Amino acid sequence: MEQLPHVVLVGLYEAEEHTLEPERFAYSVLLRAKSARRLAARALPGIRAIGELDVAAGDDLDEYNRASPQMIELVAALATKLGPPHGIVGIHEHTTLPAARLRERFGVPGTSVRTATLCRDKVVMKQAVAGAGIVTPRFWPVDAGTTAKDLADALGPLPGRKVLKPRSQAASLGVRIFADTTELLDEVRRNGCPDDHEVEEFVDGTVCHLDGVVRDGEIIFLCGSSYVTSCFDFRFNTTPLASVTIDDPATLDAALHFAADVLDAVGLTSSVFHLEAFLLPDGSFVFLEIANRFGGAGIQDHIQLAYGVDLAREAVLACLGDPSEVTAGPVTMLERMPGRASGWLYTPFEQTDRGIVVRVSGVDDLPRSVAAARYPQSGDVVGADPGVWEASGRFVLVGSSAAGLEDDIATITGRYRVHVLPEGGSTS
Repeated sequence: MEQLPHVVLVGLYEAEEHTLEPERFAYSVLLRAKSARRLAARALPGIRAIGELDVAAGDDLDEYNRASPQMIELVAALATKLGPPHGIVGIHEHTTLPAARLRERFGVPGTSVRTATLCRDKVVMKQAVAGAGIVTPRFWPVDAGTTAKDLADALGPLPGRKVLKPRSQAASLGVRIFADTTELLDEVRRNGCPDDHEVEEFVDGTVCHLDGVVRDGEIIFLCGSSYVTSCFDFRFNTTPLASVTIDDPATLDAALHFAADVLDAVGLTSSVFHLEAFLLPDGSFVFLEIANRFGGAGIQDHIQLAYGVDLAREAVLACLGDPSEVTAGPVTMLERMPGRASGWLYTPFEQTDRGIVVRVSGVDDLPRSVAAARYPQSGDVVGADPGVWEASGRFVLVGSSAAGLEDDIATITGRYRVHVLPEGGSTS
């Protein structure tokens, strides 16, 4: 029997299993040990081998990159059984860079190590983007050797809030915001600067996310949205996280040109992308960050439901060099479906301890714009294995205007509650 081409998957989540094509490919999967055991027990068609990685569990998105030498050894061994890699797929924040390293080592086409690094390291990323003439926040790399005096000299009299963030994390993991330079310097004097971080000026603008597909250097699909709330507030202030699409054609056109310039600056030519930027009152954009993967939280779900574009599938196709399945036509979602707005909402748990759901309220009278909803049921155990995007409710909305969807999001957040009985506690 003819041997199928060997495709290496760096990581695999259940939400992306629909992208597998067992009739076309023989897959090997590289996963941390616990995840590898769970996958092995499910015996998915097409998965011929699983390589266990010795990496710690947790939120450190650099763990897989540090495990690249392990991955190279595993893939070399797997290749003796399944053949040399035909394609290497890494479609998440923590897997895009190690996947690029594997491509380089085994001579497989796809996004390069240079471009993957520019889409992970927030310092070199902004250096490349600023070097192309794109406006970015002012920023300063810091490490354990950076003193308060070093920072004071660098920041000078620059007013306003300051942001201290890891160079290569996501979803606001590890981000801290200081009221001003004085507060930041006080923190550095007390506790020093962490390694592999940056300080950035706080930009006061509407944070937007621009998500799409680029092929051969041309954007073929773009969905532009603005956050109603922030990832930071969702993570640290238990605030609901939501966004709605941009329904102003001029703003969306500016977003398309901005995205094209950013992709060109980092050399991302065939991939999906998740680009974040500040929209200023004058209609201009200031770069925040770029990733060569699809957006998290509700971004993928709302784009697939509202516009029929499967970003997970598109990410895999790009990694394999297969043609995109985006239908030919207008580029932006507004041009493809005039008069349609969409958005999504993630609600946080009001308590984070492990507990049992005793009641869910506010789901019997959801707004008509709610096109999909996922929430726990009575008796479900929550808080047992929290992930980056653990939420008490997930909603996708489709309507005729962004303003109308924002009103509906406010209605949901005002009514929706998950009542949890913590272990050894009282109902929340």
